[in-house]
Amino acid sequence: KALSNNRFAGGKIKKDETERVYWACKEQNLKPVTTYPLIVTFKWYSKDKRKDLDNTCWAKKFVMDGLVMAKIIKNDSRAFICGFKDEFFIDELNPRTEVELLSRTKFKLQEGCNECDLEPHHMHNYEDSGYN
Repeated sequence: KALSNNRFAGGKIKKDETERVYWACKEQNLKPVTTYPLIVTFKWYSKDKRKDLDNTCWAKKFVMDGLVMAKIIKNDSRAFICGFKDEFFIDELNPRTEVELLSRTKFKLQEGCNECDLEPHHMHNYEDSGYN
């Protein structure tokens, strides 16, 4: 709500959440990704089913910006990120977001379709603050 109702409140939320992702990356001592482009999988764990799914995953922007700020990924532009996947779960005791970065490493042409092998780099979590 704050993002749409008050641009200053929205700016503070964005700054706070981006920094929270940055510090979560630092605390976990994550190493920078070296193979691009990436497919990013978000696993959204909510405490209940009250929020619509699209109101849950809007925090994706904060996560991506935090990964860039922490220098885990070089950039979140299309040159570095080729897709997203969202999965939604309920965990009453531990609402959180988990992020998996998968590199698109091999391309094969097979009957007119591109197939890629995905290799996971690492996974990291940060606790749900209530914004997502």
